Amino acid sequence: MTAALVVGDDRPYAVVLIVPNWKVVASLSGLEGSHAQLVDDPRVRAVFAGLVNECNRDLAGFETIKRFLLLERDFSESREELTPTLKPKRRVITRHFAAEIEKVYSAAS
Repeated sequence: MTAALVVGDDRPYAVVLIVPNWKVVASLSGLEGSHAQLVDDPRVRAVFAGLVNECNRDLAGFETIKRFLLLERDFSESREELTPTLKPKRRVITRHFAAEIEKVYSAAS
């Protein structure tokens, strides 16, 4: 992973936005394609589902990540999603990816 951001304020559960290191994903999996194609590839999603499950292993039920979203692009300073010291700006990122976040929550309903 290049980056991850957990969101869940005022929501029934937490989800995580994951920006994979796409070069590593391609190298390890042997899969080719655009990032847009790979975010929905079941084999790629299975790998990240396993990583999320591993992270959840020692957490209480209310703390666990229930769903995840793979993002095509990294967070960037030029889009004002990162501070000059490369810390994520939660409000900006959640605003930029609001439609994707809503899809994750609505898919669970």
